[in-house]
Amino acid sequence: GAEALLYPIVSDDKTALEQVLDDALQKADLVILNGGSSQGDEDYNARLLHKLGKVLCHGAAAAPGKPLCAAIANNKPVINLPGPFLAAYHGLEWCINALVSHYLCLPPKTRQTLEVTLTEEVRVPKDISILCNFNLGRSKNGEYLATPINFKQGPMGKTVGAIAQYMTPLGGEPLPAGSKITVELLQGIEYIPQL
Repeated sequence: GAEALLYPIVSDDKTALEQVLDDALQKADLVILNGGSSQGDEDYNARLLHKLGKVLCHGAAAAPGKPLCAAIANNKPVINLPGPFLAAYHGLEWCINALVSHYLCLPPKTRQTLEVTLTEEVRVPKDISILCNFNLGRSKNGEYLATPINFKQGPMGKTVGAIAQYMTPLGGEPLPAGSKITVELLQGIEYIPQL
């Protein structure tokens, strides 16, 4: 239900970026930037938000997408998503969906959940939450089995085509194979193949 106002790609030029951000802040209720949220020499967006607004957070205890930056500028929320696709998607999941629902006076988006059994261990770092994607399958006895997709080791298409996702708790324990967890479905339950 939101109306998107799309801008062309802006090069890493401080003046050009500031002009586009200023224009977006005049026209939009919510501004989303993509890229330039880390600490590299040419990551200007986060620095610009520190200059023009109040930065609420620069860095999330979650991955992929740790460099996410959220700010208020001109009394409007500005979310600077990391550039890589999967990191940007996770920023969309963490905060943008809720902001859009708020502006449109809609209840927060929820997904169908399903209890599954892990086929492999899911390592859980103590200091960061990880948004894990899974392929699912239904065993002959009706049990749903979840196999983690390692976004660092496989082709992006496998991650994009995941059937389910799960956010590990901050400070949680590793989840051994055979553990039961509740995942969010990214596709309908009818797309889960029989094993």
